[in-house]
Amino acid sequence: MKIIFYGLIILFFSQSAYSHDYIIRGRTDLPYIALTFDDGPRPETTRKILSILKKHRVPATFFVIGKQVKKYPDLLTEEVSGGHEIGNHTYSHSILTNLTAEKIKQEILLTEQIVLKISGKRTKYFRPPAGHFNYLVSNCANRLGYKTILCTNNAGDYFNAATKWRPSEKYIKSKILGNIRGGAIILMHDGTQMTVDMLENIITNLQKRGYKFVTVSELIEYKSLAGKLPDKPLKL
Repeated sequence: MKIIFYGLIILFFSQSAYSHDYIIRGRTDLPYIALTFDDGPRPETTRKILSILKKHRVPATFFVIGKQVKKYPDLLTEEVSGGHEIGNHTYSHSILTNLTAEKIKQEILLTEQIVLKISGKRTKYFRPPAGHFNYLVSNCANRLGYKTILCTNNAGDYFNAATKWRPSEKYIKSKILGNIRGGAIILMHDGTQMTVDMLENIITNLQKRGYKFVTVSELIEYKSLAGKLPDKPLKL
């Protein structure tokens, strides 16, 4: 808790998105929010998510896993052709704080190369798996030309195999809608049916409140709040 508190203190005194180690949100005085999806592409859910986004004309940013893209290149192509943005979520979804600098770079670069080969576009935004990162992880990403993107609202829309815990619909809605503000970066997961089941309701709810969906790139253009990392690993 002390580590998170320390990080948040620095975060809210930061002014520029372009001189810090990570980006956690956009400007709170504007009605723009970014919807992001981790862990895909997945054949059981990606097309369903894309269909809902298309129906409501919502752009999103997909933080993809390299080995998943390698298995399902057509799904990545559909994400790109749908006007969505692609971010880098490593090749194998490893916990990067347990790896050496060389291994961290390899995880990022493998995904970059696969996405580039399929889409013709180089990824420029990076999100560490499970939110585990520290100075070494952030520095490796930065040296490879990436901006590290975290989130303000983590939906928690996944089954925890270790604890056998499955979130309720009420829980997920509260995580996203309970404390939403302008500039929010919402983290959901590609690969769970509960995400698909709730997505349309969440989108329409936020649109009725006057929020407008943009990609991470567009959110950053408005100058985001950013933070410097504490010395020890930080897990959101």
